[in-house]
Amino acid sequence: MKNPHEPDPAILEAIEACRPYSDDLADPAMAAAAAALAGNAELASLFQRIERLDVRIADAFEDVAVPGGLADRICRRLGDARVEDEREHDAAVETTAPGEPIAAVGEPGPRVSRRWLLVGSGGIVAAAAMFTAAMLQLRQPDYDKPAMLELAMQSFDGDWSEVGKGESIVDAAPPRDYALSPHVLQGGWVRWRPVSDFLGRRGVAYDLTRPGGPRATLYVVKYPLIGLPSRPSRTPALTTHDRSTSAWQGGPLLFVLVVEGGPHTYRGFLNLPSGPLT
Repeated sequence: MKNPHEPDPAILEAIEACRPYSDDLADPAMAAAAAALAGNAELASLFQRIERLDVRIADAFEDVAVPGGLADRICRRLGDARVEDEREHDAAVETTAPGEPIAAVGEPGPRVSRRWLLVGSGGIVAAAAMFTAAMLQLRQPDYDKPAMLELAMQSFDGDWSEVGKGESIVDAAPPRDYALSPHVLQGGWVRWRPVSDFLGRRGVAYDLTRPGGPRATLYVVKYPLIGLPSRPSRTPALTTHDRSTSAWQGGPLLFVLVVEGGPHTYRGFLNLPSGPLT
């Protein structure tokens, strides 16, 4: 008997088909799924977790290279396993009494998510790399906001030698997946550089420092934090040791701005509408 609280499998399949942080639910074909999400907080929470998992798996594909020779090793292991299966099958046939039928009984297994359905030998290699990488991503720590801001300041103080070594946004476009936030002041002086371990994640650091001015860096990473505002506050969330910082989120991206100076200097790097925020 079906549990009345169990989500409709068709609804689960629909929300799994949605691309993370997209407008797929606006499609008329997704109307039932959108209505179910609007009226079920538990289902909406599940949808958010699926989105974050999708992003992490995508990151794993992008960031982790397949080890050299992995394809050959997997193919050899599969070949050995096939030979062993054939030997076991032949042995079973030989020990079966004459005339006794050999039957293979299968039972329906659990539903398998589309995320783990990869086809062909190339898919097997990709699956091995993806699984390992995804597990590493899932083990990355998630920090609460105060700890995150403190660690951001530590990163800021630790990479002074890297400032000025990045690419100018005029000469070289930064990665689209780590785009510069429209809520910070921009100009031809902005430079970008990759970062390999900001809050345990890879991303991009935008050095917003103008010639002769105080230093400011915007860090952009993919991070599963929720509950942050969609733009920076006019007042920094943390000011200490002549550093000011604030964080906000846009879709899967976390933006952390760290400025050398107090609140007045911090506000000089923001690009926000005039007037009070509502």
